[in-house]
Amino acid sequence: HLRYRNEDTEHPHLPLAPEGAAAPDCDHVLRSPPLAECVVDSQRVSVFIDPLDGTKAYARGDYEPVSILIAIILDQVPCFGVINKPFGYPGQTTVMDTGCVAIYGGTLLGAAYTAGGGYCTKAATTPTSPPTSQDLPRAVISSSRSAGIVEEFVTHLGTKGMIHPTPLMISGAGEKSLRILLRSEQEGLWFFPKPGTSLWDVAASDALLRATGGRLTDKHGKDMDYSKTRLEAENHDGVVACYDRSLHAECIKLFLEGTWTNN
Repeated sequence: HLRYRNEDTEHPHLPLAPEGAAAPDCDHVLRSPPLAECVVDSQRVSVFIDPLDGTKAYARGDYEPVSILIAIILDQVPCFGVINKPFGYPGQTTVMDTGCVAIYGGTLLGAAYTAGGGYCTKAATTPTSPPTSQDLPRAVISSSRSAGIVEEFVTHLGTKGMIHPTPLMISGAGEKSLRILLRSEQEGLWFFPKPGTSLWDVAASDALLRATGGRLTDKHGKDMDYSKTRLEAENHDGVVACYDRSLHAECIKLFLEGTWTNN
């Protein structure tokens, strides 16, 4: 059996803030609640770990995309995730004097946080009036995998004014997910509707997005199946991750309704 601390049973609708965290809205966050301990059968729990996401980048000495990804799955649903940047990350608080940056959270905590810092929130910006393309969310895609259906669909979304017309070329599943969470350059969508990722690439991101208003599914809009074994873990139906549930739903709808010439 596994033991964990649950939210205050008297206020189950309120998220739990770590001790010392600066909450954006104190009326909707529990500061230091008494926590009830719950015992969970270990057979209901699985853990996904990617010890070196961004392997190719690491091998060529490019450390910015490198991440360590950890996720806890309860009853096949991601409830806690960690995206660790072992070589640091611009603008984020490091863990003591290690130089590492860790973003963690999920529905288990009700939000996402920076280890050693506070709430993980989008950088403050001043929107233009009227809004321009610079205010639109941007897609993050791999330069080595941008051709075909990825480029075609992202371009389609751009022409409809749903996202910025120019995507950002970003390596690494963890780096793409962190970009969507932090949104320092308006990053908002990771669209990759074909094989090439595995469950350990997306489990941590899935947990974090569930707690921050986003969504991560396959190209059909279905949740990932975390009951698969290691040998079955490839995401054959791809991954679509978005910072906003509404935008995610609209992207899935347009993709399923459309006819695409490229694979």
